[in-house]
Amino acid sequence: MKCIFVDNFRGFKETIVPLKDIDFLVGENSTGKTSLLALINLMNSPSFWVRGTPEFESEEIKLGNFRDIVSAGAEDKSYFRIGLFVSEKEKNNSVDYSAYLITFKEKEGMPIVNSYTYSTEGRQIQVIFRQKKESTILLNAGLT
Repeated sequence: MKCIFVDNFRGFKETIVPLKDIDFLVGENSTGKTSLLALINLMNSPSFWVRGTPEFESEEIKLGNFRDIVSAGAEDKSYFRIGLFVSEKEKNNSVDYSAYLITFKEKEGMPIVNSYTYSTEGRQIQVIFRQKKESTILLNAGLT
């Protein structure tokens, strides 16, 4: 099972979207179908997971700058979050899962990674970044 989580992203607030082998996106105009497809395309890029500044605005992915991406109706327009949840049943009927959550903030009009959280089997690692001039500095890393 795979799910995408989006919060403060375009018109979505704390939304979980299950993904299957075959999916159909059906809805009226301006309900987020194109935004979700662009996000899935972006998340399929290895650079999304390893770069501190994924390309939300490129020739293939046209999500725009930070203000275009953050939900216009959000109470707090200082961030948006994107997550991925993956689970698989093991042979002994236990469930193995991994969850990723990336929080983006704004820097010079563009989204940058503010924190990265990874969780699996009851353990969680969170890395919070603080921007200082041109370098990224690790502020906090915790293992629970």
